[in-house]
Amino acid sequence: MAHTNRRKSVIVDASAQARMVLGLSVLPLAVILVAAIAMWYFGNCLFAEAKDSNADLPSLGAVTMIQYLFVVATGALAVIQAVRYSNRVVGPAMRIKRSLQQIRAGDLDTRIKLRKGDALTDVADELNRLMDHLRQGTPAMAAASPEKTAADSALEVEHAQ
Repeated sequence: MAHTNRRKSVIVDASAQARMVLGLSVLPLAVILVAAIAMWYFGNCLFAEAKDSNADLPSLGAVTMIQYLFVVATGALAVIQAVRYSNRVVGPAMRIKRSLQQIRAGDLDTRIKLRKGDALTDVADELNRLMDHLRQGTPAMAAASPEKTAADSALEVEHAQ
């Protein structure tokens, strides 16, 4: 089944997404790093004890490698999930920003449209309701010139009351 409503790129705003990914993944990666250091330390102690006691532990190397692979895979998964989440937040934020710029430029019929599953849908819905309210509640809004912004019209309504 093809998804027709997907973004063309995972990275929609590199700087905003980088800040979000960093914020979301620093703590999990720090915990994973501490766990990796502890595994390395105790693994070395175990190898030293095995060597000192002439113990034959053939599967110890494999278990250690599996632990390290688990740490790397978990870290990679944390970063991938942070990138996916940032895409679902930053993309809608950019759409909302673009729509607000259109409204400020005088296009009072602009509607904010987000994709299914995006974050910030509540914000977009509320902004759409606000624009509907401003269009219905003020006749001056409907006849506003393109030079007049929605904010200017809203201030006029507020001062008239």
